[in-house]
Amino acid sequence: MRLTVISHSCVLPANQKLWAKVAAHEGIELRLVAPRRWRSSLHGQLDFEPLPELADAARPLGVHLSGNLHLHTYSDLGPALTDGLPDVLYLDEDPHSLVAWQVLDLQRLMEFQIVITLKQNILKRYPPPFAWIERASYRRAAAAAATSQQCLQVAQRKGYRGPAEIVHYPIDVELFTPRARPAPGGSFRVGYAGRLVAEKGIQDLVEAVALLQRDAPATLSIVGAGPLGDQLPTILPPASLQLMGTLSPEQMPDWYRSLDVLVLPSHTTPSWQEQFGRAAAEAMACGIPVVGSDSGFIPELIESAGGGLVYPEGDVAALAAALGRLSQDPALRVELGERGRDGVVALYSEDVVAAKVLALLERVQASSAPNW
Repeated sequence: MRLTVISHSCVLPANQKLWAKVAAHEGIELRLVAPRRWRSSLHGQLDFEPLPELADAARPLGVHLSGNLHLHTYSDLGPALTDGLPDVLYLDEDPHSLVAWQVLDLQRLMEFQIVITLKQNILKRYPPPFAWIERASYRRAAAAAATSQQCLQVAQRKGYRGPAEIVHYPIDVELFTPRARPAPGGSFRVGYAGRLVAEKGIQDLVEAVALLQRDAPATLSIVGAGPLGDQLPTILPPASLQLMGTLSPEQMPDWYRSLDVLVLPSHTTPSWQEQFGRAAAEAMACGIPVVGSDSGFIPELIESAGGGLVYPEGDVAALAAALGRLSQDPALRVELGERGRDGVVALYSEDVVAAKVLALLERVQASSAPNW
């Protein structure tokens, strides 16, 4: 199978690892189309760098409106696809995006099958032309990869009727792995990683740590950037708040392992709810217990892996109580850390997700009916 993957997120080498595993499978000839440069809201300007094992497969292209998930388009996409005309194109972009429109237009000329990805877990109605692009993507896709059951259900409510596989976001369990930890003692160390915006619930976490400090010494370490970053030092004493800024993927494992617990305090809004919670999965892979709100996919992630506690979103007292429980029970922290590691390896590792991608590709290959 000649397989082309289009993915803006693969500008980062860490996000290429799944496709390196897929490419290693016998019978797959892979081409990876990614931005030559991408402006990330979290990491700033990024330049494409292929993994060594994907160097010959990489096709970095210029991007118009870099950083805009819905409006960006790829320059010279047609010639890039002609160079190794695909049998199947795996579109790791939103099915209502202008990139999807580019792919649908080229499909009529090149006659390849399309696998779309479903990442939206809230029912949204888009204005034209995005609604038209989404409907055409649903109609002409040979199959869909949904990052959760919620995402699949949303797409089905909007008209998707084709075959689908749940293909979770992958976690590199070789990079994110436990290490020996020092004996419990000193301040209870709470962590958060993500955007510093209201919907992520960061202010709830700061208030919960302040409540926790009434009964036990505790510190909060925050990785990330965003508009709320300047407000946080006014809520907690400077000595108990550590603002780390943005760390590279390679720096994150050591940071996770420095924690006693990681918290995802996300809030659901009319237009957003947590779609996966990658930081929680990475922390669990490192053997660190997690406390998360019941927004979006977080409860399923924590409960399926078995590595943490869930509380009602927005309930600061319940969050503080969960943190207090863990601060007073080192044995529970160890138990949840071990269970979480085992669960992430079994359900969300790159090997497991790659196997699901390959199973979906086999279904597409077995289908003889074109979708255009």
